[in-house]
Amino acid sequence: MSHQTVFKSLSVALMLSLLGLAQALKVCGSVYEDVNRNGLRDDGEPALTGVLVSDGKQVSTTNANGMYELIIPEQRKFVYITQPSGYKAVDGWFKRIKGTKNEKVIQVDFPLVKDEQKLPFLFAHITDVHIASPATAVTLSQLIRRLSEAKLELSFIAVTGDLVALGDNVAQSVAKQWFELYKGAWDGIKVPVYHIIGNHDVVCVNFKGDVDTFSEEYAKGMFETFLNPTYFGFEYAGIHFIALDLHPVRDRSLAIGLEQTEMEWLRQYAGHLKAGTKVILLTHAPLTQLPTIQALWLLGVFGHCRLLAVLSGHEHRNYCINFGAWKQFISGALSGSWWTGPNPDGYPQGFSIVRVDENSVNSYYTQALLKLSPMPIDPPVTVSYGGFSLIPTYSGIQKLSVQTVRLHADAKTVLARLGIGKWVELRKVRDEDCVSLWEGEIDTTQLSDGMKVLSLKAICEGWGEQANYRVFVYNQKTPYKATEDAELRLELSELDAPVKVFVNEKEVSQIAPEPNKRAIATSLRIPKDMLVWKVTKVRIEPQSVDRTQVDDFVVRSVSLNYKGAKLTDERIYGTVTAGDDVVGREKEVVLMFELP
Repeated sequence: MSHQTVFKSLSVALMLSLLGLAQALKVCGSVYEDVNRNGLRDDGEPALTGVLVSDGKQVSTTNANGMYELIIPEQRKFVYITQPSGYKAVDGWFKRIKGTKNEKVIQVDFPLVKDEQKLPFLFAHITDVHIASPATAVTLSQLIRRLSEAKLELSFIAVTGDLVALGDNVAQSVAKQWFELYKGAWDGIKVPVYHIIGNHDVVCVNFKGDVDTFSEEYAKGMFETFLNPTYFGFEYAGIHFIALDLHPVRDRSLAIGLEQTEMEWLRQYAGHLKAGTKVILLTHAPLTQLPTIQALWLLGVFGHCRLLAVLSGHEHRNYCINFGAWKQFISGALSGSWWTGPNPDGYPQGFSIVRVDENSVNSYYTQALLKLSPMPIDPPVTVSYGGFSLIPTYSGIQKLSVQTVRLHADAKTVLARLGIGKWVELRKVRDEDCVSLWEGEIDTTQLSDGMKVLSLKAICEGWGEQANYRVFVYNQKTPYKATEDAELRLELSELDAPVKVFVNEKEVSQIAPEPNKRAIATSLRIPKDMLVWKVTKVRIEPQSVDRTQVDDFVVRSVSLNYKGAKLTDERIYGTVTAGDDVVGREKEVVLMFELP
């Protein structure tokens, strides 16, 4: 062979190696019903046809003999299946793969056994655990034990991210200790557990010290080493669950979005789903935080399916956004305010019990740190898209609807109290399979306007449990005498028509769109003679673009500056969007500021 020929061969080999082709592995095997549960495919054990098999980019299916074959780059870490309805894996739904220089064909089989699955079913949704010490791991272990002992039958547990504390911003050795504590807390659990990656589980990407970016445990490698793939799917009782990784790494920093490899996987995956397939997505960050173009793409990919719900965490708040055909549930954090107390919205440290029926999904939040149950809960506040009012506003004779989770026992009595008022006994309306519904009324007119604590207490055979939540009382009945003017600051964007601004129902300004300017920051002087109530109400009313549609717009960075204090509406989180172009959206923005 000539030197030129050798050089060409080496060049081709190098190019193939760089493209990941020279190191390709052939992974093949079978998916079958392991009737005798011995982990081997014996004669007569039936093949399972049409099961999805993937390496994280390609998605294939098993043939009539239950066989599959994938040609994959050597750097792929997993081959995994989508467990089909009515079956569960004997020794895991994913397998780690690693070829050697002499091994280019690997056989990976997936024995499954039948599993009784029926609707409705329940599962636990835990999020934002933020393990950072042995003490926090003990708390997680106690919760796991309580869930194992519950009288409610849980089909599985989904943990939607931020499993460890600031894993993205500490040394690799520290993050590894946290992952060890987290994984150890689950030892002995009998119920299947699915772990979803969160932004703080992406190791070292924001760490300012020395980082070995070539380490197998850098970034998402540690999550994969200790737990499971970062995105995957499984079926249960005819419902298709898809766990997503919404935390791409870009130049040693994090974003919220979808990476190209995952998008290709999703495109292929969705292509295998039949029209009308019922889908539930599991994510760390809510879908509402995805870049708009990616959110629309994702919804389009599953456009032929029937999306029931998206279950997320990330915000350490508990609420639900109703999009009409589907719901976005954001569950409060198990760690609350990062193990210093309740969640920022006042909800206690807790988790959710999710009930899935043929056509609906409901999530019931309950506190986690009590030793006994039932646990009183305040149902999530359902808000329109863009409203993001996480704390309910009460007025007049307020009707209450409270649910207690029947996790270990049934409550005999449920009491409610607003502020320092009297306890009011609620009446039981009905028992359902996992909760009891209680209703009653509470008088808000005897209280001053502003933020208050709603206390709920469940009593059963001599013992009780109490949980506290924040609510906002507004009856416009508490006069106020301001001593100086205030300044209202706000930023408006996506403005196509004027908006009017009212303070305590008196018009103070009309703001018009400015050509070629996406965002308008403005400051309005509010005369002190307008500040006549303890709670100042600001209403922003959009005008019509044409005769049929009210302009949609976004409000952010709103504050009322008074006597040196920067006041915000504590009921609101993030931006507020109003207008006509999305079903269910409010047509105006209403903000409340409690004066000092």
